[in-house]
Amino acid sequence: MATGGLRVAEQWRQLRELAGERGRTEPIRTVPRVNAELRREGHEGAGRRPFQGGAD
Repeated sequence: MATGGLRVAEQWRQLRELAGERGRTEPIRTVPRVNAELRREGHEGAGRRPFQGGAD
């Protein structure tokens, strides 16, 4: 995981540098991608993973 994180950080740094070289003055912002899965039944209890559950 750390290696992947370091790789992403390096690629992000390169992207910001390229954008600056081409005249970008505003910072590039990240937008997290969420693959939502809607189900009729909710997820409750000890087996529930993070960010898994209903909107209520």
